[in-house]
Amino acid sequence: MQTTVKTQSGRLLIIPTDEEDAAITRAALSDPDAQPLTDAEWASAKPQWRRGRLPSNHIGSQKMNDKSVVPFSEIESGGLDLNQITDQAQKMIHMLRQMGIKEATFESGVYFSHDQREGTNTLATDGILVEQRTHTTSLTFRHEGSTEQQAITELESRGVTQKAQGAFSSGKSQAWVALEHAKNRSEES
Repeated sequence: MQTTVKTQSGRLLIIPTDEEDAAITRAALSDPDAQPLTDAEWASAKPQWRRGRLPSNHIGSQKMNDKSVVPFSEIESGGLDLNQITDQAQKMIHMLRQMGIKEATFESGVYFSHDQREGTNTLATDGILVEQRTHTTSLTFRHEGSTEQQAITELESRGVTQKAQGAFSSGKSQAWVALEHAKNRSEES
């Protein structure tokens, strides 16, 4: 019997068995261009500055271990661990910037952009948006019970790009976001 996990957006993720996981790992390790990062590489990926932390009893108390890297797209916004989300986003942003990537949309629906002129980095996935600036990092998540349309309307008013809004809305396209905004405007008229 398959083990599954349901995300807040309703996606059903199938958890591989130990044998399947071992086969996936062997296949991944056989690709010389996709070798895992060493401990030294991970150590260099850590942010060089510190920020304040919420008390551990505030929202989620699980601390992220440097060796337990969770794909950003798999972090659920229900039961948020703000430290885990922020740490993971900062690591991903750092790695993508080190690779010279200015903008990317991943198959998982995660969207990344670096705006050199504004000095901002944006990372968005299903219901979570992280905006990193020179001196601050902002975390936005969709409230339980709020619709994607309500959330993207609010994000649009803040100047968040349609690509980031789409990723925030369960990996939808920029075209979907543009159509939703057009529908909202026509309903308001």
